[in-house]
Formats: sequence, C-alpha cells, structure tokens
Amino acid sequence: MEHRDAEAAKKIQEASSLPSGSSLRVRNHYDKHGAPDTSSARDVATAIRRAIREDVPALVDLNTIVQSLHADALPALFRKDCPRAVVMDAFERMLDDPKALWLIAEDKEPCGYIYAEFRDREESWFRPAHRICNISHIAVRRDHRKAGVARALIEAVRKEADGRGYRRIELDVWSFNGKARKAFEHLGFRVFNERMAWQDPHEAPESSRP
Repeated sequence: MEHRDAEAAKKIQEASSLPSGSSLRVRNHYDKHGAPDTSSARDVATAIRRAIREDVPALVDLNTIVQSLHADALPALFRKDCPRAVVMDAFERMLDDPKALWLIAEDKEPCGYIYAEFRDREESWFRPAHRICNISHIAVRRDHRKAGVARALIEAVRKEADGRGYRRIELDVWSFNGKARKAFEHLGFRVFNERMAWQDPHEAPESSRP
C-alpha cells in the first residue's frame, strides 16, 4: 500500500501546476490489499486536467451523483430538483472565480471532478492570519470507484496548493457519510472540528436531521 501511494504521489509531484489544457495521466487499479487488481479486464488510465467552460455539462452530470446522495439523506438541507439550467449557470460562475480550482478526471470520457477554493483569512482579534485550500466538491462515477480516481484528483489539488503556497487543505464530511469519512482518513485527512445542531423534532422528518 505504501509503495502504491509513493508511486502515485511521485507522478503528481513530477508534474508542474496544471495550466488550462494540460493533463496528467495516472494509472491506478489495486485490490483492497494494495496489490495490482487483476480481477478486472479494464486498466484504468486517468487523465487529470483543468476544467474549462465546455466541461460544465459533464461537471453538472457528475455533481448529480453526490447531490442526490446528500439530498436523499438530508432533504431539508439539499435540493434534488433544481433546474439543470440554474445549476449550469452557477457552475459557470464558480468556474470563473480566480480563487477556484476545478479539475476533471477522464478515462476516455469524464469520470470524476474536484472543486477547491483558495481562501486567505486576515488576522483578527481571536485568530492569526491563515491560508487554506478548501475542497468543496469531489465526485467519481460509480463504475470508476476504487480505481484511484479520487486519490489522483486530491493529489493534483495538493500539488496545486503547494505551488501556490497553501500548506493546509480542508474539507467537510456530513455525519451520515461514513464511507466518505473513511476514504478521506485513508488519504491522510484527520478530524479537527465538529459541528452540532439542534432542531425542533416536529419541524423536520427523521431523515432530514443531521
């Protein structure tokens, strides 16, 4: 497992920050023990590149995977019926944000994406100035999971963050999503803060409670 991680990380580290139109190819297909997985006839070759406006329809399609997951678990907090045109417009505006990083993974066609934001916080009376890279979205098509796609996307974000001088990467995991939490922990993320909520039990169904 460590050998696999080192090889994947090395391939990312050897690439410079990804300008628009460039790509990085990473091959990953391992079983749960970290050995090459020969049970599948398909060898996954993932190309990671910066997303452009023409990718927005594919990004919206990929986002449906995680949006539906969250809407099913917490319908009072996440929408599942937002018109596609509205989502596409929002994605186009977020894509244009100079502090945003959108990367798309391709294996002949889009199979995953990641959206991160670079945030600079000024010093305040209770906090020192700090800089973080916050991963807001990550989605991988079901038929490409456990093939190293998420790992490659996160490693590409790490490389970009390092190039910009950001030494901390954060992300949020909702309490219902235990699989995602385990996956992120496996990639080196650790819990540093937890949010709690109280809600009138008569105001929302059981499935809507965090």
